[in-house]
This record gives sequence, C-alpha cells and structure tokens, in this order.
Amino acid sequence: MLRRLAFAVLLVGLGATGAPAQLLQFPVEPPAPFMRESLDTPFARVLLAEFAKSVQKKADSACLQSKGLDAVKLTEHGRDLLERWGAKGMETLIGAFDGKRFEEKIAERAGPDAPRVLMQLRNDPVVQRYLVLERPLRLVRVLNFVIEQFDRYVLLNRIDLDSISPLSNGKDELLRADPSEAIEEALEKFVSDNPSPEFRQFYRLSELASELLPQALDTNFVLSVGPMTFYRGVEGDLAELCVVKR
Repeated sequence: MLRRLAFAVLLVGLGATGAPAQLLQFPVEPPAPFMRESLDTPFARVLLAEFAKSVQKKADSACLQSKGLDAVKLTEHGRDLLERWGAKGMETLIGAFDGKRFEEKIAERAGPDAPRVLMQLRNDPVVQRYLVLERPLRLVRVLNFVIEQFDRYVLLNRIDLDSISPLSNGKDELLRADPSEAIEEALEKFVSDNPSPEFRQFYRLSELASELLPQALDTNFVLSVGPMTFYRGVEGDLAELCVVKR
C-alpha cells in the first residue's frame, strides 16, 4: 500500500496522472509552489483545522498558553509544517526518479516517437481543457498522501496527536470534504464526451505512462520508502507547538 501511495504522489505531484508529459522534460513542476497551492484548497482548510484541534486537545495547555498558540496560530503553524515537509517529501520522490529511463520505457511500449507525441499533444485544446479539470485531483491526492504519511509517522513514533487523515480517523465531515469522487466523476464524463482522436491518443499514452512510471524509480528507494523517508526529524517542529511523545 505504501509503495502504491508513493507512486501516486509522484504521478500527481509531477503531473503524470493525466499529464505524464511533464515528466519527460525537466524541469518538473516545483514542489514548494505545488504544496502551497494544495494547501490553499477548501479541503486543506478542513484538514488544517483538524490539525489545530488535535494539538489543542493533546498538547500541554500551559505550554500553548505561554506561547500564545490559539486555534488560528496553530492552523498557521500546521500549514507551514505541512508545506515544508510535504515539499521536502516530493523532492525526495523526484530525486528517486530517472526521467531518461522513463522515456525509454514509454518508447519501448509505444514506439520511439511516443514521448515527443505526448509532449505535443499537451497543446491540443481538448487536452488542455482536460488538464485544467484534472489539476484539482492532483492537488487533493498529493495533500492526502502528505497527511497520511504524517499520520503514520506520528503513530509509529508514539507522538501524542490524534489522526487528522480522513482515511485514518474516518470522520464523516472530513470524508465529505474530500472532493476526489466528484472530480473523478467529472473527468470520466469529460473522457466519454470527447472522442477526438488527439485526446484519445493523449489519454492512452497517459495511461501507459502512469503504468510505467514505477519502473523509473530507484529500486533501493522503492524497497525502503516509508513514513521515516518523509518525516524523520519532524519532532523538533512539533515540540515548538508543545507536542511531545506519549
């Protein structure tokens, strides 16, 4: 499961889900601005509020008071923490990715011109409309990955915080706030309503690229990736928010 999640965040974070051509020519989308954008979404605001509530519940109240850390400030600090560590995690994934190998794998399966064609098809008007619709899904998936890995790290290292990931805590209000299902339905409708040859070719090559992307990751990284990969050392930042181990 963790490996699939790591593959998913690399796919969406670099633009490969529905838009893998971004991976074929560097520079890729910078992680820090992408994380900022993902944390500007309504779903992110719900998760950050949950983070603040968890800290208020579990952290030492005298410590919070002495530092003037109310719900508003905790939300701000939570955003800063997830933005920095999320971007760092994305950079780690990018560092494990071999773009040249990725191009070679696509060429092997779809022909030597496939990488170039995939890049060119991004300029098609229908493809561009699809990518605009698809971007919010990438933002949500990366955000979910960042939050889930944070929760796993907190649990494994016995840090005294409640889970903030909807998939972990199962809270209805958090699950309802996740727009993934609605976006996926809109994308499915777009695909069925747009039979243009250019778009179909782009979609087919995109699916192939998503399938092949894990083969372009460093083998040692794939075997060792886990919450420690992304959050080792976050205890220092949490201590500033009066959060300690159990």
